[in-house]
Amino acid sequence: MELKDERYRGEVNIEGRRFRAAPFALLARSWYDRLSAGCGVAPDARGAAAMSLIGFLRRRLLVRRVIVLAAHLVLYAAAFLLAFLVRFDFSLPETYARQIAWGLSLAVFFRTVFGLAFRLYGGVLKYAGIGDLVNIVKAMSLASVALVVAVVILGIKDFPRSIFLLDWAASIALVGGLRFGLRIAREALTAPAAEELEGRRRVAIVGAGDAGEALARDLLRGYRDRYELVGFFDDNPRKQGLTIHGVPVLAPIIYLGDMVPRRRIQEVIIAIPTASGEVMRGIVSACQIAGVKFRTLPGVDQLLDGAISVNLIRDVAIEDLLGREPVHLEEGELRRFLRDKRVMVTGAGGSIGAELCRQILRFAPASLLLVEQSEPNLFFIHREMTKRRKDLPVVPLIADVLDRPRMEKIFAEHRPQVIFHAAAHKHVPMMEWNPGEAVKNNVLGTKTVAELAHQFEAEAFVFVSTDKAVNPTSVMGATKRVAEMFVQALAQESRTVFAAVRFGNVLGSVGSVVPIFKEQIAAGGPVTVTHPEMKRYFMTIPEATQLVMQAAAMGEGGEIFVLDMGQPVRIVDLARDLIRLSGLTPDRDVRIEFTGLRPGEKLFEEIGFDAEKMDKTRHPKIYTGRLLPVPRAHIEERVRRLLEAAASGDPARVRAELRAAVPEYQPTEAAPLPAPAPDVSGEERVLAQAGARNTPEGLPAAPRAAPAAAEPQTAGALAGTDPQGSEAPARPRGGAAGGEGERAAAFGAAWEKFAALCRERGFAGAAWKTMGMKPADQRQEFFNGDGAHLSSVTRSVAVTSLLFIELRFFYRNESGKKPNPEIKQAVRDVVSRISLDLAALHRVV
Repeated sequence: MELKDERYRGEVNIEGRRFRAAPFALLARSWYDRLSAGCGVAPDARGAAAMSLIGFLRRRLLVRRVIVLAAHLVLYAAAFLLAFLVRFDFSLPETYARQIAWGLSLAVFFRTVFGLAFRLYGGVLKYAGIGDLVNIVKAMSLASVALVVAVVILGIKDFPRSIFLLDWAASIALVGGLRFGLRIAREALTAPAAEELEGRRRVAIVGAGDAGEALARDLLRGYRDRYELVGFFDDNPRKQGLTIHGVPVLAPIIYLGDMVPRRRIQEVIIAIPTASGEVMRGIVSACQIAGVKFRTLPGVDQLLDGAISVNLIRDVAIEDLLGREPVHLEEGELRRFLRDKRVMVTGAGGSIGAELCRQILRFAPASLLLVEQSEPNLFFIHREMTKRRKDLPVVPLIADVLDRPRMEKIFAEHRPQVIFHAAAHKHVPMMEWNPGEAVKNNVLGTKTVAELAHQFEAEAFVFVSTDKAVNPTSVMGATKRVAEMFVQALAQESRTVFAAVRFGNVLGSVGSVVPIFKEQIAAGGPVTVTHPEMKRYFMTIPEATQLVMQAAAMGEGGEIFVLDMGQPVRIVDLARDLIRLSGLTPDRDVRIEFTGLRPGEKLFEEIGFDAEKMDKTRHPKIYTGRLLPVPRAHIEERVRRLLEAAASGDPARVRAELRAAVPEYQPTEAAPLPAPAPDVSGEERVLAQAGARNTPEGLPAAPRAAPAAAEPQTAGALAGTDPQGSEAPARPRGGAAGGEGERAAAFGAAWEKFAALCRERGFAGAAWKTMGMKPADQRQEFFNGDGAHLSSVTRSVAVTSLLFIELRFFYRNESGKKPNPEIKQAVRDVVSRISLDLAALHRVV
């Protein structure tokens, strides 16, 4: 006896004879084999018994189908006779006996044939649905057309024409009635008893659209013993007062708070898969105000097959409140890019790397190479990949990207064609404490893999970068920027298509803010936030990886792609949303504590470049930056010096070399927090320390004046804020008089250079104004005349995370139109040449 893949092929092979079997027959055969083996039954005896079992099941299935077919034959005959009875007032005239006999035979024959064609006799009648009704209408309509044609061809005279229509309607009614009658009977017989209905949970559905209807149908059909559907809430005025499956649409969503106690609603299910973040926030707020539990269906991007069921209901997640639009991929382009290719993912066990592997599997690569240093992470992602696709070679490779001989052996053996390089150190504070390791992993690791991709002539290399590489203030961001520069330089002399992709924070990644907040909330708080005004860009992990793949498929070589991250989110708002989603109240049940900026952090991240330095691509969420590549020899020398500094173990030397390699890198280091006064709020304390965040290494922190003994200390008494709580710079180092003089001199020198550059580029005047510093530094100069009838362009340049200088360029505009391309280019040139001088002013602020 031989069993061949019976669960997948629907076949059993017993002693050389192959049988087709239904799934329940295969399952019975499997159970029988196990039971007989456990009882010590010989294989030959088992084979004979199995043949008997299969034969019995097949005979039973045949008998069932014969009964179903016979029932339909009776219904077809009854429908035809009923049509004649209706036509002749429920009497069958003898003069039409010949027409009845011929018509009955033809009608039953054609309806039986088309019923077989549309598989009307193979389904389970008591589970009939709309699809079955559609097939019945199609089969009966085609049978009626065939009947008309046959009557005409055979020349059956005096055949009543109304019979064709009456027979068609009667056959649909009877055949459909049989199915839906059995379904109604089944539901009535299986309905829960009255005592079982008493403990049901009363639920309401928000959203009376297609998703809400499908969910209500599933609830009413399969979960009536557990849930009692009270009604729908929907803002569409045309749906108010209507019923869906007998359940009323109660009111708009805004009235949910009034209806919950009146209707004794215990739970609300949000069934709007396409809802934006703003809409979800409103619904969640309404549920929280009403004090009712709420859950939701997944978003439309997570409903892969479009099926709606109760099993998909889950708790509302923070991703739902952010409301990221689903990504639309160029499936054909990605299939061309990845199909039948050997694809390597470094850092495959990390959050981004693992999701890249999941997305890549969809496009049927020839093989998937998982490169990961962590053995546990590699084990889990390899197990998941092999479970998803048993037919695809998934190769687990424990390797460190810094180990060039090991990586070279992997490249030589597997010859990857497409490489996604996601291996990196990503935690900003951790890399501030270990700058040498950041250089090794992020710079040397990228260099090693990129050079091997070039050496072994891979088709494409994609470097996963970060928004922290834009004007970096952290070691992590600076090392990512150096890696970008190396990839760009290598792209200029390689046949391999090299590209980098920048994006911001991803929700739920390992070590990110969301899991940390959840852990703190579960522990009862406090939830720690660095600054009340801290903002970050967020996207979901699937969205980020899908856009990385899309950008990679679009790359031609040397691009730095930037993803559209949407609007930044305040971290404190994110924390409050997570607390509310946990059923708690911020600042009452769980306290939020502000801890101050950590080393290397910014108040906000810059995802890309100046808007005028960004180019659109054919994908609406992907841009490219106009960054000119540096010569490879130059970046090679910078990398060599960086690696020497990293090997020395001297953090100051590493930062100095990073500053030399990345001129826009402005390292920051947090100063210790002052002891808070009893009557100063957490937010005021952090705002008060804003001026001390950028104290350069090796210089003393700004002195702070002690408050008067007779007066309580206020936020304005702390260095860095005025009495109204606005930001002000820390007192200058080296004494008030000397510090003010040094600052005035530095600002004066920067202004003179700015004005000279404006004159050189032909502007009619220049002005600037500081924002975030008191007293503000405001200057203006017109080079020819008093500035009347001049147009202007304004740009902002950051000095620190909280201090900006607004630059204004005056020019003559005879036409009164917007600035022409020459003016825009002149503005860009001046801004690029003055930016470093203005950024250096942070030392005197």
